[in-house]
Amino acid sequence: MKKLIRVILFFFILLFLIYGICYLLLPQKNIKKYGMIKVANNEILGEDKNTIDSIILGDSLVYSGISPMDLWHNYGYTVFDCASEALLTKDAYQNLKIATDNQEAKVVFMEADVLFRDEKRMPRSRRLKLAIKYFFPIYQYHNNWKKYLFSFVSEENKDFIDLNINKGYKLVKSTHSAKKKRNMKKSNKKKSIPTTNLTYFDKIVQLSKEKNIKLILISIPNLEKWSSQKHNRIQSLADLYDLEFIDLNDENVISIDWQKDTRDFGNHLNYRGALKVTHFIGEYLKKNHLVMDHRKDSSYESWNKSDKLFHLK
Repeated sequence: MKKLIRVILFFFILLFLIYGICYLLLPQKNIKKYGMIKVANNEILGEDKNTIDSIILGDSLVYSGISPMDLWHNYGYTVFDCASEALLTKDAYQNLKIATDNQEAKVVFMEADVLFRDEKRMPRSRRLKLAIKYFFPIYQYHNNWKKYLFSFVSEENKDFIDLNINKGYKLVKSTHSAKKKRNMKKSNKKKSIPTTNLTYFDKIVQLSKEKNIKLILISIPNLEKWSSQKHNRIQSLADLYDLEFIDLNDENVISIDWQKDTRDFGNHLNYRGALKVTHFIGEYLKKNHLVMDHRKDSSYESWNKSDKLFHLK
């Protein structure tokens, strides 16, 4: 009996230590208000209040395909990737809800492929992996120990601990060329969207209206999953809600070289490909006068620091 109690006590202490480390590695500024678990999927909570002009909602296609620090470097726009692996539409709604509690974003881009993800059809292994990332943020933020090391070693980087340098983007420069060419057959059919996803999408639309945010549907280039059927369904949804839909899988809109611009054989973009999408987003925001250039604003100095550190990588 004593041995069993020791084992149970050991695991309780271990769990306490793991959560303590998780707390230290998370973006720090809004943890107390939102709790550690919510912060784990909302890195934007580490940003100063009302400093983010545009939010990108989505999954790994977003955090592989749009580089906020390059939008800052070239345009001075404050954009944040609110994205996580295999994101569900209901989680996209929660992410937007939490983000807009702290940020007065003017524009929200939502990655369209998220709408087709059916939680019921996800493999158990994938659901387990997502649960681990959700309940144990150390899995997601394990590299943040460097912030603490630098904050002790260098006076210059003392406030580095509060910076999320990538702003939700996950930098990958390596290339693994696609082994096939795009073969998106034209079709008049429409891919179905799970009813639950449509319900939460409506919530996203209504929340955007309530917050006076321009909501735009967008598809990030993807050789593996996108299809004409998906395009048709998203276009009809955009028409229904009177939203703009930008399909970057249309080669007439943006040119992706699947031999050079992908990190995993056509499923996600690498940094070279992300720069093309990022440039398109920057030019779109600039052309439509949707956000402001903050580079000369001293209150955004942390973005200049992040910019320098990001481009040293």
